[in-house]
Amino acid sequence: MAKNLFDDFRDIDTGERTPLDDFIDTLNVRLIGRGESETRITNLRDFVLPTFLLVYCKTGTLRLSHGGEDTILEPDSLYIFSPYELYSLTRLGKTRVKFYYLMFNVAPYMSRYYLAASALSSADALFLQEGQYGRFGFTLEELSSFAKLENGLSATLRQLIKLILARILYDQHVTGKNLPLMKHGRGHALISQAFQYTENHLNEPLIINNIIREASTSKTSLDRAFHDILDTTPSKALMRLKIDHSMEMLRLNTPVQTIARDLGFYSVYHFSNTFKAVTGIRPTRYRGEFFAYSHFHQERGLL
Repeated sequence: MAKNLFDDFRDIDTGERTPLDDFIDTLNVRLIGRGESETRITNLRDFVLPTFLLVYCKTGTLRLSHGGEDTILEPDSLYIFSPYELYSLTRLGKTRVKFYYLMFNVAPYMSRYYLAASALSSADALFLQEGQYGRFGFTLEELSSFAKLENGLSATLRQLIKLILARILYDQHVTGKNLPLMKHGRGHALISQAFQYTENHLNEPLIINNIIREASTSKTSLDRAFHDILDTTPSKALMRLKIDHSMEMLRLNTPVQTIARDLGFYSVYHFSNTFKAVTGIRPTRYRGEFFAYSHFHQERGLL
């Protein structure tokens, strides 16, 4: 009679589940773009992105300025850019920069916010550890040769992104970093309600009192939840959500007047000032730099 080997393997995972495990399991990755690119650009200053961008450098060296600190991206290094963070890049040396990239978002929105605001906002030092994440980039390079297997490849790349994010989250958790995503309870529920209400009323002005009334809470409770969990105010966090949508609309070349109207701003002037306060640049400059960058690469067949 053949032996059933089930009992020999079923207890291999003996660790207890944590909120971090649950967070990673429920993380939904949406792949927006992928590819291989090269650039001769020597400087790219003060730019922002509306999504996460994972980059694996194959040739060339870049100095990345972010949050007042510099990170050197050399061949075989991997880096993840967060939405709305302000970055600058400078090429070091004359070697052309070649890289592989994945552009992605995550859902639900609170998961995206946690990743950008906590896990990745201070993760620069993680990427400096030699060999720590390079092997993920090598996997990305290998997968790029299977371009014709579109459906299966997309699913595989989404899993690769989850694996990288999981490694970053666990590395920070193991080193004792108290991630906001580990917190649960009434405050977490209030924040989720606030984001959901704003999503459902994007074409209306952002009025915090309406959210307080919808959530049957108080201003003090809502303020405390955002401060304790996200280290920001409700107005700043929820306005950033509106700017998130505006950046995607700018990339689609939607008129600024339409964006201001559809996202509940009082005027184009109000929208432009808010966009600059959040991202550091005007919406017209963001759109101009985005299309100039796209045109530069399309002319050279790099995108």
